[in-house]
Amino acid sequence: MLAIFRADGRWQDLIAILSPRADAEQDLARRSELYSELGEVYETQLGERDEAITFYERARALEPEAVPVLVALHRLHL
Repeated sequence: MLAIFRADGRWQDLIAILSPRADAEQDLARRSELYSELGEVYETQLGERDEAITFYERARALEPEAVPVLVALHRLHL
């Protein structure tokens, strides 16, 4: 289902599934990945900079050394 939403550009539907899934995820590394994915969707697909930063910051809090997240935050804060 997630692949279909991505392929069809149904970003709000994707967010509606990923966000609660991320919040409930017990594995911290996986939760960080999901938050990072949400940040990417908000940034690249929806152009919602503030929401993207929120989710990238959540990902960084769980994995402070995650290079893709740090790069995204750097890009958004410039």
